[in-house]
Amino acid sequence: MHRQKRVYVVQYGLGLVGRALLRQMLAGRERLRERTGLEVTHLALADSRGLLADGHGLSPEALSQALAAKERGTDLAHQPGGQPRGEDLSFLPPEAGPVVVVDVTAADGMDSIALEALSRGYAVVLANKRPLAGPLATFRRLTASPFVRFEATVGAGLPWIETLHHLLDTGDRVLRLEAAVSGTIGYILGQLEAGVRFSAAVREACVRGYAEPDPRDDLAAADVRRKALILARMLGQALEWDGLPAEPLYPRAWDTLDLPAFMDELPALDRPYAERMSAALAVGQTLRYVVEIGEGGAGCGLHQVTRDSSLGALRGPTCLLTIWTERYASDPLTISGPGAGAEVTAAGVYADIIALGREL
Repeated sequence: MHRQKRVYVVQYGLGLVGRALLRQMLAGRERLRERTGLEVTHLALADSRGLLADGHGLSPEALSQALAAKERGTDLAHQPGGQPRGEDLSFLPPEAGPVVVVDVTAADGMDSIALEALSRGYAVVLANKRPLAGPLATFRRLTASPFVRFEATVGAGLPWIETLHHLLDTGDRVLRLEAAVSGTIGYILGQLEAGVRFSAAVREACVRGYAEPDPRDDLAAADVRRKALILARMLGQALEWDGLPAEPLYPRAWDTLDLPAFMDELPALDRPYAERMSAALAVGQTLRYVVEIGEGGAGCGLHQVTRDSSLGALRGPTCLLTIWTERYASDPLTISGPGAGAEVTAAGVYADIIALGREL
């Protein structure tokens, strides 16, 4: 018989990942209670404009209704019981009990919420990479706490962060790592390899939910760069954003365009990328976007790799992390699997919530 325990969640974000997380938590409530004795209750749910909150906990029915309304396009501020969202956690009761603040947004400025949560004695789960990929000092403040988990920031639901923690905590030394960290770019390059036009591959990645809300975040390699920065900082590299270069996959002059105009420009890249892929295939190679981190630094860019290598063999949104350490020097440790998609990312977040719930 498991000891019964209630943990409260404050969830920021109801985009694709946030909605998938809420669905998983609602569907898994009874199973989780039976398996672990843990009951996870939402105190609050927030999107970019509004907030639903109840100091005693939002009922499953209220959460289901909010989810359904959100999927119909109604933001939380305009739902029954909704209110404008503030910029802090002052809406929470002083003695809320064990609380996990969950950030499944892709928004800037969420580091202040995470830091306030820690100052109140709460735990934090991040799928949003921005708080950890901002100033190094903020990364260090957040990761100094044992009650901050961020598995889904880098490998979606893959246990990359946990594995690195285990290696480092047990005294192993990471010599270098190589990774394909973007399921979105991986999918696009796989489509190029199959003869699909670049512009069509990008649009399909958006339709499938592999891409960020604005695919420029993927194609500029900003998302890759954030993931690489988090991994490099975990290995002790004192890098700021400008210290980790990344190769964009479109002309940066297009950053000034609105999203529809940007998408309309993409066909101009179809021929150059088709020619670049054809040249690689002609010599038994293919294109992959690779992160490389070693003791001398870190970087990421588009590389030609042999088609039968572990990187070259990747298909669809599959991601790969290969780690060489003192213990795994000649036979490196490799973890691969889906690295994009709302469901697997939400599952990684949910696992972090459960792990912290057991510890609080």
